Amino acid sequence: MDKKYLVILSGSPRGGEKTWDSLFKYVIDYLGADLAICTTEDYVEENTLFTRAKFKWILNDLDDFNEYYSEYFEGSWRQYLEKGKGYGLYESGKIKRYKRSQFTAALKGEPTNWRVPIYRTFIFSKLMIKYPDEFIDSFNNKLNKKGLINLLLSDLTMGLTYFYLLIRRRLGS
Repeated sequence: MDKKYLVILSGSPRGGEKTWDSLFKYVIDYLGADLAICTTEDYVEENTLFTRAKFKWILNDLDDFNEYYSEYFEGSWRQYLEKGKGYGLYESGKIKRYKRSQFTAALKGEPTNWRVPIYRTFIFSKLMIKYPDEFIDSFNNKLNKKGLINLLLSDLTMGLTYFYLLIRRRLGS
């Protein structure tokens, strides 16, 4: 009996067509495997990865996936995801989950294997933002930490960009 393989990609499907071409050539096509993709609704796009996937498991984007796993899974998922606890890393305080405080940007015209940046930042005419939601989340987290006045005084350019993107979002363009 021949073996049948299933390649499962889980998480944020970044990398672009060159990466996926390599995945197909050296893994999926080589093994004659099926492809399954498990990601959140924020990452669903029309591209080779989604076109070739036989199985598409799309989840709602959640702030805390522990609730999702608790509701839908039994068994040892928690032990697997919390691997490392009890060995000093978590307890040392050196590993800590922080709220997003960065965003993805590129210079205008710079080659990219993924999304082309189309949202410009103020003052820096060649610095473009790839993911406006990521930028807004980052700025919101900094805003909650520093306060509006302190944040604007320390980084007026990013503050103007933030309000520009919020206005675009509200206007729907």
